[in-house]
Amino acid sequence: MPDVGQIELEVPSPETNSSAYRKLQPGETFTGGIPILEYNQRVRFIQEAERLYGQFKGEGKWGDILLSEAAATKIFRQPDNILAAYEFEFMRMFGGKNGLPEFYGAVPDGYQMEKIEGKTLTSMINKAVMGITTEEIPAALKNLLTTEQAQELLNLIADFHKTTRRVHGDLGKFDDVIITREGKVRLIDPEWERIGNQTPQGELESTYRFLANNLGIGDLKMPETISEEEAARGLSEFKAGVLDRIELDPVFSSRVKRFKDVKVEIKADDNGLWVKPL
Repeated sequence: MPDVGQIELEVPSPETNSSAYRKLQPGETFTGGIPILEYNQRVRFIQEAERLYGQFKGEGKWGDILLSEAAATKIFRQPDNILAAYEFEFMRMFGGKNGLPEFYGAVPDGYQMEKIEGKTLTSMINKAVMGITTEEIPAALKNLLTTEQAQELLNLIADFHKTTRRVHGDLGKFDDVIITREGKVRLIDPEWERIGNQTPQGELESTYRFLANNLGIGDLKMPETISEEEAARGLSEFKAGVLDRIELDPVFSSRVKRFKDVKVEIKADDNGLWVKPL
């Protein structure tokens, strides 16, 4: 893991002045749950986000991604939404496994993770078919991936199912499949909002058919995965575990107030963001 400024804040001792607020350092991450900012603090935080965590890359479905040389930082637009809590806890538990980016720690309103250098499979497909006729597409897509890469993708999906006990849920367009500069296969951004009726076997089979039929890759072996019942049970148990770790706003019970295990307090003023241990 690169040096991204991660620290573990401990309860201050009476002999020190460590309970005083100090300015948040660029790239700094924390243990514990997400420090969720109040609205007026969030406005100031967004103004400082690029200085703290790197250049704005773009908007995702649930948050903005900032990139530095050391890490990728996701800032949720609705950090008190239950789906943000699910994503944060999922990455904390499973980051770095089965092709997922490594989890580095919490930041205000979000989290920090490994920066993966590469191209999405979608962008590779689009580039291959750009400016050609329909008849030319099969030849252009043939062997876009090597047999080894295609098999690695199938194995990663099956291992993802077994490790996380759920489907990825968003592999239909392959925006969440990245081929790194070194030619390795990685997975990003599991779906939370629209998993629907997808099953582990169905997700694996549809990927297999695309690789074999559309990309013309042969000699692939279908790995084993978990049952539909196990996936449904695993996802349900995961969500229940997250709900045990948060406090719900008594007025808007569908919104997360904050994680119970938050380890830092963040405040913002005209001079920037300030942090102290709780």
